[in-house]
Amino acid sequence: TGDCSACPANANSASGSDEVTDCVCIAGYYVHAASLTCSGSCPCSPSSGQRSGTIRSNDGSRYGNYESCTWVISGTGPSITFSAFSTESCCDHVYVEECYDSACSGGATRLAKLSGSASSGLTYQSATNHLRVRFTSDMSTTYSGFQAEWNVVDVCSACEVGTYKTAVGSGDCLACPANTISGAGSDQLTDCVCIAGYYGSGGDSCATCDAGSWCPGGATITACPANTTSAAGSDAVTDCVCNAGYYGPG
Repeated sequence: TGDCSACPANANSASGSDEVTDCVCIAGYYVHAASLTCSGSCPCSPSSGQRSGTIRSNDGSRYGNYESCTWVISGTGPSITFSAFSTESCCDHVYVEECYDSACSGGATRLAKLSGSASSGLTYQSATNHLRVRFTSDMSTTYSGFQAEWNVVDVCSACEVGTYKTAVGSGDCLACPANTISGAGSDQLTDCVCIAGYYGSGGDSCATCDAGSWCPGGATITACPANTTSAAGSDAVTDCVCNAGYYGPG
């Protein structure tokens, strides 16, 4: 007995649902794909689609010298919790960083630099969709290392600008057709409207703006002022220039 619980934000379920997993994203929203990538000398078990797992510095009783290891957790709100931690405090460090892409090529912000034995039980969560963990050791003393559990949140996120999703469920958002753009959270193909320099009803029916006119985007096409013309694909009235035999600002 008891009251039914509401599905999380931007999710819905069928009548009679009995598990939170029955709650699926509404149209215009999706669950960010989860993955774990890793590289280096430590144990590495990459995954795709899993929403939780474990990473560790070593399988044996101690990690090695000159370790250099990287793990990147991607998904919505990725987090990591250390369940065991013991490294040489001076020289063997774990770095926890949030990144702006899965390769961390767009830069990273450090959340923590950890060493010694005081870090067990700590949790770190990225405000972006990517969390990177790096471990390095020097040439001398080694310890038992660390183990950590990672997790991503099952949150329905709005489809990104330039995409749409008509179906209910956890499927991916689809890219708008060429020469169109949509707002975040779009749930119909017709939300993809023509970009500037094109005109039409949107979706897959955008045509290049005709010569002698300009198109600011959407369905609008406007003829150039008298005695002016423009090239095909023009997107502003300033693209309209004087015809031969006329002069002025256009």
